[in-house]
Parts: sequence; structure tokens; C-alpha cells
Amino acid sequence: MHLLPEPLFTVPIDETDIVITIKGTTGGRILMGARHGCIYEFFLSGLSLVSRPEKGTIKMYDLDTDGQAMTRVTAIGINTIVQSVANIAAAQTFSETQNTLGLDGKRWSLAEVTPTLQRQIDPSIFAPPAPEPSLIVTPVDILHQLLFDASGPDNTAVRAFFQVLREEQACATALILACSTSIQDSQLADWAALAFFLLGGDVKVSPSHLAHPITSPASPFVVNSPAHLNSTPSNFHHQQSHFTFSSPDSGGGGGFNPNAISTPQMQPYSPHSNNVVTSSGGAELTDYQFSGRHNGLYLYLGRILRPLWLMPLARDVGKPHQPLLDSVVNSEELLTVLGQLNALKGFVHANIHQNGPQSYQSSEKGRLQDAQMQERKSLLAMKQLLDHTVEVLALWKVLCDHQLHLLGQSLSAEMRMSLKTTLFRDLILSGSDTCIGLINALIHRYLDDAASTDAISEKLRQVCPSLYRNEDALCTKVNEQLLKARTNSMSRMDKERLLQQTLETCKQIPARINLAHVCQQLSACQYFGGVVELCCVVAEKLDPQHRAQQCYSGQQEDPAAVEALLARKNCYQQMCLVLQKLYTAAACHPQSPSVPKSPGPMVQTTPQGYEEGLSPLEAQRLADETLSLALQSDDELCHVAIFDWLTDNKWDDKLLEIQSPHLENYLKRQTVGQVGQQQQTDLVAKYDLLWKFYEKSGQFIAAARVLSRLADAHSTAISLPMRIEYLSRAIVCARAAETSSFGNAVQGQFLYEMEEKMDVAKVQSQVLEAVSRLPSRDADTISRLHSDLLDVTQLYEQFAEPLGLWECKLAILHCANHYDSALVTSIWQNIINAEVKKLSSADTETKLATLGSKMKTLGRTYAQSEQFFPLEFLVKTLETYSVRWNGPPGWAVSIILTAGVSFQRLFAVYNRLYGAKDVVWQAEGKPNHLLKVLADMLNRLVDSSTGGLAALVPTADRRALIGQCVEAVGVYLTDLFCTTHATSPALIAEFRTLQGKLELL
Repeated sequence: MHLLPEPLFTVPIDETDIVITIKGTTGGRILMGARHGCIYEFFLSGLSLVSRPEKGTIKMYDLDTDGQAMTRVTAIGINTIVQSVANIAAAQTFSETQNTLGLDGKRWSLAEVTPTLQRQIDPSIFAPPAPEPSLIVTPVDILHQLLFDASGPDNTAVRAFFQVLREEQACATALILACSTSIQDSQLADWAALAFFLLGGDVKVSPSHLAHPITSPASPFVVNSPAHLNSTPSNFHHQQSHFTFSSPDSGGGGGFNPNAISTPQMQPYSPHSNNVVTSSGGAELTDYQFSGRHNGLYLYLGRILRPLWLMPLARDVGKPHQPLLDSVVNSEELLTVLGQLNALKGFVHANIHQNGPQSYQSSEKGRLQDAQMQERKSLLAMKQLLDHTVEVLALWKVLCDHQLHLLGQSLSAEMRMSLKTTLFRDLILSGSDTCIGLINALIHRYLDDAASTDAISEKLRQVCPSLYRNEDALCTKVNEQLLKARTNSMSRMDKERLLQQTLETCKQIPARINLAHVCQQLSACQYFGGVVELCCVVAEKLDPQHRAQQCYSGQQEDPAAVEALLARKNCYQQMCLVLQKLYTAAACHPQSPSVPKSPGPMVQTTPQGYEEGLSPLEAQRLADETLSLALQSDDELCHVAIFDWLTDNKWDDKLLEIQSPHLENYLKRQTVGQVGQQQQTDLVAKYDLLWKFYEKSGQFIAAARVLSRLADAHSTAISLPMRIEYLSRAIVCARAAETSSFGNAVQGQFLYEMEEKMDVAKVQSQVLEAVSRLPSRDADTISRLHSDLLDVTQLYEQFAEPLGLWECKLAILHCANHYDSALVTSIWQNIINAEVKKLSSADTETKLATLGSKMKTLGRTYAQSEQFFPLEFLVKTLETYSVRWNGPPGWAVSIILTAGVSFQRLFAVYNRLYGAKDVVWQAEGKPNHLLKVLADMLNRLVDSSTGGLAALVPTADRRALIGQCVEAVGVYLTDLFCTTHATSPALIAEFRTLQGKLELL
């Protein structure tokens, strides 16, 4: 058990004389000697003894009536005390305390006394005017004198000073002297700093099984620390710190709250002398106590900031209807506070280090190390707050020096109102955005006045480097140079030199510049090459590891890669906007002259999108140059951005003109399958671009394969005529590939397959046309014929056969080269019957003309394929209808010859048909009908006016044909001589004439 020098409680003795000495007897009596010679005795109603270790359980003992016995009455553990204190702290607001002292004589007024040392900060002292002069001595003066007398801190009196005033208060007092910047006080400042470190105490922990706290053998402080510890933390860099601060009167339970201080508090690294850290409204028990040095630093910082902590930033002055914004704290007052803060900052940076204590083996020493680490974190947070506070207040002083009332006129009403309601506390703790807005307003004031920003940028870099970094200064310089470049006072050479300097500056700060704004300014200066270069450089700096390319290629899809891809796209988008502007200007043409609506001078109008100062031809030239420069980039994503831009604008021709190694891969990626009608339409357009690219680049076989894929694709977005066109182009490309590369077996096979597909597609087109003419046509059936290329089996079984499409059946058999004599003959019979049925009500001429036209059309298709053009059947059928409709003798002959059947083949068929002696002619009442037709054919052969033999028969076949004809005429004459029909004499005479002519041939 130790005796503590501090009193546990006091008893007022206002009614007595001034006590100058107290003595106790062995019997327990307490005697007090007064100044005027009187003796007083202190009586207790009961004899008791109270013990309280520095950190332990409070116990009360009863000494009995004679003071000779000792019985423990009660005990209260430290945990219970701490919990009670925490509950009280959670419900109350603590502030600095004050003491009430009795004064001799009468006093009429009180006044605050300026500290005797102007360089120090000390708790306020109030001196009453006395009837005679008095000397007021502060703790600073006392410590000053003690250090001076002892020539250093290693003195009993100095130690007693720290014990009587308590460690944190004494440390705060020592800091006043240690932070002195006066030359004559330099030695005293060193002594005060040494006293601060020697006597300020250490972190302490109180294990439950130890009666005494363990004192840290190390400390988070170091005297004369290396210069590299003077760096500025970056936590407050353009954002609110992750620490949470509360104002002196916020009532929060967390944070340091010594006996006589009201200071900014922070969580989670909160100084606490009462062993309790309150977090989120609750109380958490700890087993360590921060050192007096730690608490003294917070105490001293709080006293410096106390005068302006809860003061608003600005107020309205001047006339009510035209108020001006003015700072509540003037520049001189800020200068005083900044001087004190900078002195403390110098001390903190020189003496707080970041290295942790050495490792300990025992668990108790490990707990001590943890406590020391918590103190170090708290000190580093305080150091960070101090640095940030100095920068914020220094910035506010710069604003005051630049006439805040004039600067306020350029601020928005919202910003002006915010400045009048925001406290210095709020500006320091959470006002980074406000600081940045004020800096921007100050810079824009210089820019608006066309003044150089070098001086103000340098000043801001000096006073608030974390709020206005070097990158910000360069951004300011860029804005200044861009505005200067847009003036008309510079020569072209000087402007280009200035823009090049601006571009180089922008390259140094790619992540800080407003790329869209800079590109817009460069474009306004017609420095389009600079826009391209800047966009490429910024994209590279934002994605140095080329994660965007990996994301685009599908190799990596993590959030960082996706973000890198978006960053590059945003950069290249600015480049595309400039290209869009130029090509739009190039597409604009001056409006043609027209009659004005009103008299007066002609008003020149500029088309929308017209680039100021550029003619369409000049804009076209610059656009092509800029596009060419952009395509020189090695980044595939730059090319992709340009391709997307051209595609979105439907500039397919310009896209296909681009010579880029990435275009093929881009077009392939665009042909990824999609769903939905609109998506299918877009997909077809992408495939169209791909095959056109291959065709334009001479890759004919690749183009043919893409076209074949398009023709075969199942899609309602591709009609059957489009499929046939794709097949036709595929065949052309395949043939071109054979010609250009001398062909090979694979290409030959591919060409053969394409030609077969084309034949089937033509048949499908015929089926579609026939189905479309049906009265009961079905939309689904038509859609089916459009959405796919079908094979001949599907066409025959699913369409031609069930729908009775006879011509389509014939076409399918012909395309498939499937010969069935009976089936073919039946199909032709049904074709002719269907046509005759449609002509049932027509006149003879119409019937002959319509049926003849149908047979000519079909004959041209099938006449050269004897298997699918049964000539004898067709001749007999046509001649039968000729007889019935009284057609001319040469009607059927003309049809078949026009269809492409040779004369000699047709003559042979007629000759055989005549020799068959079919009774059909007798039944129709015209037994000599075939002889009339044969006579007409022979007249055609010998009629030189129409070309005769030379026009109808090839030279090689003429002699044989003439012999056949002469022989046949002899047979015809013999038969005619044996008949008695009325037409026989005329035919005999005609054949005799023909016989003579044939013999002459």
C-alpha cells in the first residue's frame, strides 16, 4: 500500500482563520495552527480509515472508538467504479472545471489577464483589482522559473511540479515552453521538452493479479527523430478522414476528457485517463492508461483550437440589401493561431515516431505492448489532425488575404449560406469538399481575370499541400494555358507551342485532369492531334497492366479488369466525340440561296453541327487526318472504340475502308448469336459487314463461307430472296477464289455444294411463289419457307405433294434428278389439265395463246432434259387440243421449237406419231391433221424467206434430215392416194411440191 500526495476529499474551513500548519498526535488527534496564533482541532464523529491504491479496490476500515482496533467495513472494486463512471459519462457533458477561491477584502470587478509570456497558451486567469499592487503567477511562469533555476528538468522541484499539477496538466504546461520559437528561449525550450519526456509518465496496464501497474519501458516518443518522420499523412487527402471526431460540447462518451480541458475528441484511438473507452454509446472496460505526455498533447492542442472551434466561418456585413461575405476571424487572429499550431506541429513531427516497441516474451509485457500500440495510434491520429488543421486554417487565411467579400460574390447562394452556418470545427473535421470548392473559386477568379496562376498555385502548395497537391497545381496551369491559347492575340506558331506544352503537362497528371473538358478545349483550339494523343496516353496511364485488354479478350473478368475496360472506353469516347464533330461539319453544306422573306441584308446562317471556322472541305481533311492518327494506336481497344462509333453512325462504307489489323477480329466478335427479332436483324447486318470485309480484302473463300452461313441461318430476319442472293454471291466469291488461287479440291467441292444449294433454293422460291398464289395460303407455311433453306425431300413431302403443286413437283424431280417416267408424264398431264381448266370460259384464241405460253415457259426449262420433257406425249396432247380448238397446223410445232427442241428431233417425233395411226384423229373428225402439221413443218424447212434449212438444222445434220424428209413424203403421198377425205387432194398437191423442193435441197 502506498500513500498518495493528492487529497481524497476536502473539508471547508471558511469560518476559521487561515490555517498554516497541521499536526497529528500518536493518539489520533488532528491539530491545526492558524496565522494569528490560534489552534484548532479537527474532530471526527467516528474513527475510520480509507485506503485507495492508484488502481485498485477502495476499502474502508473501522478503528473503533479508541482508534486502536481495525475492522474492514466494505470494499468497492475498480470494475464497479469504472462501470459507474462510464454510466455517468454516457449521460453527461464534461467541460473544463473551475475552482472558487475566497478573496480577502472587497473586490469590485474581474478582468482576464493576458499571460505574462505572450508565446504561451495557459488556462485563463482572472485577476481582481486589488487596493495594492499584486503579482499573478501562472503554472507556466512557475515551470519557467524552476527550469531556469535548476538549469534543466533533473531536479526535485521540477518533479514535484509534475506531481502536484498532475502529469497531463504539467505536460501541457511544458509544451508551452517546449514549443517556443524565440531564440532567447531556445535553451529553456529544450529543458521543457526534456522534462516533458522524462516526467510525463508512460503507458500503464493493471493486471488483475498485480497490485501495481506495469509501466512501459519504451515510449511512442523519440527526441530528435529522423527527418523522414515529418511527412504528412494522406488520410485527409481530398476526403473525410476515417477517424470520427466530436466537438467539445457534443456529449460523446468517447475520447480524452481530462480534468480541466474541453478539446476535440476522436475515435477509435481515444485518449482516456479513466480507463474507459466508449464506443457506439456503450462502455468497454480496458486495462491500460495512457501516459501524461499523450494526454498533455491533446490538452495543449485543444486549448489552441478552443477560441475558434465553435465559431462560424463567415458572416454578412455591409448593407442589408447587398450583404458582403466576411470572415468572422480576421487574418491577424488566424496568423496567431497558426503560429501556435505550427510550433506544436514542429514539436510533434520531431518527436513522434512510428516504430513499434520491441517484442516481449511474457504475457504481461505483451499486454503492455498492445497498450503502447494503442497510444501510438492515438498519437498518429492526433498528428494527422494537427497537420490537416494547419492546412485548413492556412487556406482560410489565404482566402481572407484575397478579400473574401469579393471572392464570395462568385460563389453560389448555397455555398455562401453554407459558409455562414459551417463552424471551424466542421470545416476541419468534415469540410474537405468545401475546401476544394473554395480553392476552385479562388483559382477561377484568377482565370477569369486572365491573370497568371503561378503565384497563387505556389502559395497554395506551400500552405495546404494535401488539399492542393502538385497535380492540382498542374491542372490549374493547364486551364490557364488552354484559355490563353483560345485568344486571338497569339500567332499560330506560338499557339501550337503553347498547346504542345499543355499536352505535355496533361500527360504528367492523367488521373487528375478532366479529360472531357481538356479535349473540348483542345478541339476548340483545333488541336485535334493533341486530343488523340492525350486520350491514348491517359488510357495507358489508367491501365498500365493492360487488364482492359484481358477483360475484352475474356481472359479476366474480375472487377478491376472491368473497371479498367470502362476507363479506357471513356478515354477513347472523347476522341470519338471530336471525330463526330469534324465529320458532322464536313457533311454540312452552305444552304442554297433562296428568296428572302423580308427586305434587308442577307443573313448568313450556319448549319447545325457546323464547326466554327472550318469549311466542309477543311473539316473533312482534318477528320480524315485525325482518324488516321487514331488508327496508328497500338491499343486494340482504341480501334474497337472507333469501330463502334462508325457502326453506331451507320457508316459501314467508311468502316470497311479502314486498314486495321483488328477489324477482322472486331467483326467476328460482332457476329455472336443473339435472340429476339431486332437482335437477329442486327446480327444479319454484322454478318453482312464481315463478308463485305472479306470480299474487299480479297479473302474470297472466307467471304463465300460467311455468305453460305447467312443463307443457311435459321432466322425470320432473312427472307428467301435474300438467301438466294447470299448463295449467288457465295458462288461468285468461290469462283473468284478458284481463279485467284488456281483452286483446289476443297474449294471445288465447296463451289459444287453452293451451286447445288442454289438449285434447291430456286425450287424453294418456286414453291413459295406457288403457295403465295393459293387462295387458302397459310402465314405459317410462308414463314417456314422464308426462315430456312429446305432440302428437296422436305419441299416435296411437306409442300408440293399435300398442296397439289404440280409444277413444283416437276421442278423438284428435275432438281433431284429423280426419273420416273409414269410420274413425270402424270405431272405434265396434271399441269396441262390445270391450265386448261382455268381456260374453260375463254375464247379459242385466248386458250391457244395461254396454253402455248405456259408450255413455252416450261419447255425452256425442261426441253433439254428428255427424261423430264416427254416430247411424244406433249406433242400428242397439244395437237389434240389444237384439233379441238381449231388451232393452226403449226401451233404446237411453234411452241415446241420455241421451247428449244431441235427440228430434226421434233420431225422424227411427228413422223413416228403419224406412223402410229392413232384413232384419236379419226375420232376428232380430222384424220389428216398430222399430215397438215407435217406439211407445215416441211414448208418451214424449204422456205428460204424465213431462213429455211439453214436456220433450223445444223449443217452436219442437214443431208440426213433431207433424205428422211424425202422418204417420208413418199410415204405420205402413198397414204393420201388411198384416202377419200376431202382434204386429201390438196395435201397431195402440197406434198408433191414439197418433194420437188426437198430434192433440190
